[in-house]
Amino acid sequence: MPAMTQHKILRALFAVLALCVSVASVCAQDPAPTEPSTISPQKLQLMKELLELTNSRKTIETMFKTQAEQMDKEVPESTWRIASMRADVDALTEEQREELRLKIMSGDHHPGQKVYQSLLKEIDFDKLIEETSMPLYDKYFSEAELGDLLTFYKSATGQKVLQ
Repeated sequence: MPAMTQHKILRALFAVLALCVSVASVCAQDPAPTEPSTISPQKLQLMKELLELTNSRKTIETMFKTQAEQMDKEVPESTWRIASMRADVDALTEEQREELRLKIMSGDHHPGQKVYQSLLKEIDFDKLIEETSMPLYDKYFSEAELGDLLTFYKSATGQKVLQ
């Protein structure tokens, strides 16, 4: 049984890795990013202010935390589905099967939370956000447009959108 649990954990970790690779792939398809050092100091300041105002770090952390919670929910369910198909489990009495199912479902493994905590330790989210967002903001928005976005997000309506 532990081997199956490890297998599902590895599959879940692979899914997280695939997500990260997908994000990197999308970023790689964009033309060569502008180095922050070539962006004017005024525009750079506007971009940083926009990232802070829109709670970019909180958003990405919430996204990863939600994925971790989903992984924690799905791993026991998937493990039980696979375990319940095994011949040796099928040979158990209904009572034994239910006991095994409860044991699997109530496991205190939390692979998603472990991955999430590891990501928090290993990844500088502020740097990641800046490295992916700043070239895009630079490419698609002028200083005036960034100023307009800041004005909007500072307004009551903009704050409501962010909430």
